[in-house]
This record gives sequence, structure tokens and C-alpha cells, in this order.
Amino acid sequence: MKLKALIFDVDGTLADTEEAHRCAFNEAFRRHGVDWNWSKSQYALLLTITGGKERLAAYINSLAISLSEHCALTDRIAAIHKTKTDVTHRWSSRDRCRCGMAWSA
Repeated sequence: MKLKALIFDVDGTLADTEEAHRCAFNEAFRRHGVDWNWSKSQYALLLTITGGKERLAAYINSLAISLSEHCALTDRIAAIHKTKTDVTHRWSSRDRCRCGMAWSA
């Protein structure tokens, strides 16, 4: 099969996936025992920060917590983000959606 077009998508450009990402973040927080739940309005503000790991870091930086708590949470960013990504992929596969990529023959 010869491809006629290949389109790369940034989240939210071809499909509005940000709500699914917000829910996946909240699920990752639950799985990691972190008592956070990003609301729609809170997540809309966080979307001004590009990148999921960067978004998590900025959120942690905004919290009024001790230095030791800050360091402990910062050390967990990669694991929380991986869980969020895994949740998003599982939900996408279940719904037979190929988020972020489309092709035409």
C-alpha cells in the first residue's frame, strides 16, 4: 500500500482528546495514591504548559508543601506520567481509536 498522506497530530488538533487526557491523569493519580483530581477548569489552566511531565512538575511547584514532599513527588513524575500514558493507550485501544495519527491510501 502506497501512502498518499501522513498527518501528525498534536493532542486536540484533529480530535478533542484533552478531556480523555485529564481523566487519564486523574486515574494515574488514583493508582499512585496521590490525592489530586484535576477539574476541567484547573486542567484548562494547566494546558498552557506544554508536555505532560512538565505539566506535572509545574503543578507540584504550585503546591504549598515541604521541600521533602516536593522532592518525593518530583521523583514520581516519570512513573505517574507513564501510568497516565498507559491508561490513555488502553482506553484508545479499547475504543479502537488511533489517536495522534491518521492515514489515507
